[in-house]
Amino acid sequence: MFYWRITKYNPNHRRTDGSYSRHEWTSASDIGREFQDGVLTDEEYWRVETAYVQTIADFFVESKCPGLKLRDLEFNDMTILLNPNLPQVCLEPSTLKSGDIINDSSQLQEICRLILRDAIWCQIECDGCMRLDFDFDFYMFIGTQKQCSNAINSAVRRGLFVEPYQLKLDLYD
Repeated sequence: MFYWRITKYNPNHRRTDGSYSRHEWTSASDIGREFQDGVLTDEEYWRVETAYVQTIADFFVESKCPGLKLRDLEFNDMTILLNPNLPQVCLEPSTLKSGDIINDSSQLQEICRLILRDAIWCQIECDGCMRLDFDFDFYMFIGTQKQCSNAINSAVRRGLFVEPYQLKLDLYD
């Protein structure tokens, strides 16, 4: 499988130990706070979140994955979903459960918005076809059986950084 770390973070700002050297926003709860690049606005947050979920959809389509299973679903703080300045997520989190199979790109995007907004967390995978994991602070990891060059190019055009990634078992266990 091919694995990538896909983030909003420019790898030129990584230290040799891999840590990130700039103070940037890491969550929807940071909207309204000031960072090195200015105040995080609702619009900027929405732009980046949308870049992530469209990139996920591109990988899903290009990998030709028949369906993705939700694993280890956890429910977190849902208050961020009440932000009236962000477009609402149409999917009700309480309708989800571990083991659900997602075979629709738009539903996958809604689930990923919930994850990016820290409302839920889960692993998303299809054995041998595609794997999608999120870590704290808008770190996203995608693994696919195919190289998915078109999805990678689309992610870069959206302003995301795509880095080949060495699979670390502790990330997935």
